[in-house]
This record gives sequence, structure tokens and C-alpha cells, in this order.
Amino acid sequence: MDWNAGVSNTQFAWIAGQLERARTLGQKVIVMGHYPLYPATDHCLWDADALAGLLTSSPQVVAYLCGHDHRGGLGRAGSCWFVNFKGMVDTPADNAFALVDLHADRLEIRGFGREESRLLPFA
Repeated sequence: MDWNAGVSNTQFAWIAGQLERARTLGQKVIVMGHYPLYPATDHCLWDADALAGLLTSSPQVVAYLCGHDHRGGLGRAGSCWFVNFKGMVDTPADNAFALVDLHADRLEIRGFGREESRLLPFA
């Protein structure tokens, strides 16, 4: 869709380098972006498959958090959770927001309004 966007080759290479650095340091990674990657919707990043492939092939990546698709969404591929938080602009009478608590073995999402609460264990 023309309202979506993509990631440049330079940006993709930088992300790949940061993931490799985290792997060598034994760190878990949470990636945050604006556009959904997975599961596929009409609101995804233009090159979502490539970036989702990079994240799911990197076992140190435990989650990708985003917005943009106001309907929200949740998916898991490999060891990576893909969380698309709901938008609050489409519902004048309802809000949607969340607090995310990070633990060594899981993410706990405390949803408010239309946003769901979730417990997402790491692999």
C-alpha cells in the first residue's frame, strides 16, 4: 500500500550487524518499529518478509513490537513474538495502550482499553 514504507539496504545491514553483535555478547533483543512484519496484513512494511526472516533467523531476537495497523495483531515465528499494538485513534470512546514488563524469561503486556493483556514466554 502507498501509505506503508520500507527499509533501505543500509538500514537492513545495520540491523543485521546489531543482531550479530548482540549474539556474540549473549544478549536477548527486542526490536521496535512502526510497521508490522508478521503475520502478513495490508499494513506491513514493504519488505516485511526480508526483515521478519532476519529476525526469525536470529534466536537472540525475542520480540518485535510495532503499531501502524490499528486493528492490532499477534504472531510468533521461530523464537520471535510479533506484537502489533492496537491504535487508539479509531475508537473515540475507547482507549488502547499497554505497559510492557520485561523479565528474563518472558514479556508481560498489561493491556488497557481495547489492548489485550498477554504473557509471552521466551523460547
